[in-house]
Amino acid sequence: MTLNAIEQISPKIDTGGRKVRLKNERIQILFGTRWRNVIMIICSNCGRGWYAHEGHNYTGRCIRCVQKGRRHSEETKRKISESHKGLTASDETKEKLREAKAGRSPHEKAIWRKKVSDAKKGRKLSPEHCEAISKAMKGGENPNWRGGTSFELYPVGWTRTFKEQIRHRDGYRCQVCGAPEAECDVRLSVHHIDYNKKNISPNNLISLCRKHHAKTLANREYWKGYFQCLMAE
Repeated sequence: MTLNAIEQISPKIDTGGRKVRLKNERIQILFGTRWRNVIMIICSNCGRGWYAHEGHNYTGRCIRCVQKGRRHSEETKRKISESHKGLTASDETKEKLREAKAGRSPHEKAIWRKKVSDAKKGRKLSPEHCEAISKAMKGGENPNWRGGTSFELYPVGWTRTFKEQIRHRDGYRCQVCGAPEAECDVRLSVHHIDYNKKNISPNNLISLCRKHHAKTLANREYWKGYFQCLMAE
């Protein structure tokens, strides 16, 4: 194999970011400050390639294909859980993760979300796990906790007829995505733009589908400014 051939193939091979060269008709990779002889292996299942040390015994499949479909035993899961308890990422690690995510395009983010979603399909949490999540997200432990404002009573004028008037004003469509109420699973929500339940001025209310109403729980200042500009048009 010539050096030109290696240069053409190497972009398709997982090198771990290391340099590759040809010496004495052998492929070498730079590990630290040392060049080591390696062999090129192609997975018989997915076609993914990688370089491996000479003399090692490898199966014809890459690690991804070997581990695909495997499930950890309950004992292994317990050990992994215990080994991760109390661990927190350093500020440097958090910064690296933030920079890595910031460099992704919207298309790459969408692909990544789909991969994560597909990987989690079919999984079921145990009742104990569900109970632990529920307790951890109650009251002040929840990042969206606002001191119990959800238990406050609405003003007298907050009636079904009044909310229906707001939906009618907005053409029975979500004012973010434009989805018609007829195509939604539930009625459109009437959202308070300034998050004040007692302010039921029509200029402070807007119709949203369930998906976008849920999104307004976070980034409140952003959504407040967004809806105020929308109502001012």
